Amino acid sequence: MPDLTAITRIASIFAPDEITCIVVTHDQKYLLVGAGSRLIVYNVPSDMAAGGGEGFTRAAAIDLPGSVTSIVVAPDGSTLFAAIGDRIHVLSIPR
Repeated sequence: MPDLTAITRIASIFAPDEITCIVVTHDQKYLLVGAGSRLIVYNVPSDMAAGGGEGFTRAAAIDLPGSVTSIVVAPDGSTLFAAIGDRIHVLSIPR
């Protein structure tokens, strides 16, 4: 069990709008951020576990038709689900 009392900050990431939700992909390669009507994808640095968290880089930004309130990635990484208002948008993730 991790020692949650020893948590330290290793990075801060700026988003252009208020962040409403975040999720890390199952392979821990990408951080997905819902910020306003955008879904922003960041590359997660490979050395993050060793404290190298400042190397996050923006990989993509996807404009969506409303404020993103929840994000889920399918376990196989092929599909992304984004909740916006009264709809769930289903997005295919290319391999």
